[in-house]
Amino acid sequence: MINGTDGRRAPRAFTLIELIVALTIVVMAVAATGLAISDAVRARDSIKGRVEAFTRAETAANLIAADLLNVARDSDPAFTLVRIIPSPAGAPSERDELLVLANIPRATRSLDEQGESPVAEVQYRIVQEAAGGALQLWRRVDAGPDDVVEGGGVAAPVVEGVASLSCQATDAEGDAGEWFDDWDSDYDGVPTLVRITVTATDASGRYEKTVRRTVAIDRTPLIGSSILDAEDEAGSGGNNANGSTTGGNSNNAGNSGTSGSGSSGSGSVSGSGASRTSC
Repeated sequence: MINGTDGRRAPRAFTLIELIVALTIVVMAVAATGLAISDAVRARDSIKGRVEAFTRAETAANLIAADLLNVARDSDPAFTLVRIIPSPAGAPSERDELLVLANIPRATRSLDEQGESPVAEVQYRIVQEAAGGALQLWRRVDAGPDDVVEGGGVAAPVVEGVASLSCQATDAEGDAGEWFDDWDSDYDGVPTLVRITVTATDASGRYEKTVRRTVAIDRTPLIGSSILDAEDEAGSGGNNANGSTTGGNSNNAGNSGTSGSGSSGSGSVSGSGASRTSC
């Protein structure tokens, strides 16, 4: 269109098609930006949930492993205990219980109260707050072993969101690495290895992670057992050189060594294995 006064072309307005194309481009740009932001938020929440679940599982596994590393060893069986209580049949998940006598680095009560033994009953179990409530890992500590090792002391939740706890033990020497879901050192002897598997969820319950720890328990021969083994070895003769194996925590009578004969050479191996089948 030509302006009649000065001969210049009048400015042209946007057509409807141009407006629709422009609006479409803007909508697509906004949608792409929103989708990218949404994906970033979901990725952040996913990473946060997975990290939280892993942190909870790792914290629980490390707490249990620390107490297993401090299992008390004493010539008196009353001060040595490793017990795994399997979860009841029909449980929605593995909820084993672990009970040990462990050396604790600090007292559980104030100094104004009665004196405490350096060996304490330590028990772990999963507790649900209420029907459908959150699951928690509880730790019970009773300073000083007593006649009732399954109760007493101070119990408190230590880790939130622990969905399952699996405990297994083995006597690698006696059972060729076979793992058992239940164990009682009063009957099976002190295990050589205890395997802990913990599964935990984040606060939302959408993500879960599993952490496993395998703890080797010190099974050095008890004081006096080497003297008894030496006497037994001196009393048993052989045509060739003799060897002996000492079980430091064996429940066999007298902790006696097992003598054997070899074709050549002589040696003495000091071990600490206790077979599950020995009492």
